[in-house]
Amino acid sequence: MSTIRSLFQLLFAKDREFLSRLRVMINFTPSNIGLFKQAFYHRSSNNNNSKAQQNNERLEFLGDAILSSVVAEYLYRKYPGSDEGFLTKMRSKIVKRQT
Repeated sequence: MSTIRSLFQLLFAKDREFLSRLRVMINFTPSNIGLFKQAFYHRSSNNNNSKAQQNNERLEFLGDAILSSVVAEYLYRKYPGSDEGFLTKMRSKIVKRQT
């Protein structure tokens, strides 16, 4: 069934080109194309100030939280005798934007 849905999306969707390029990049066709479009859309590219059009900032917030959590667990296990100050400094060094 997913093959039929993928084929339908590639052939008839209004975002046919976006879906085609996305499929090449990630090697599958997502069923929720809106979520993927939102992930690629940044607020700065919105000419009007409408709040109705969503952007990737909410997804970025969620991704940052997940990354921070994964790194925190890794450090917690790697340094079992370290205090929270050391762990917090290490996590911030790993997760900081430049890194």
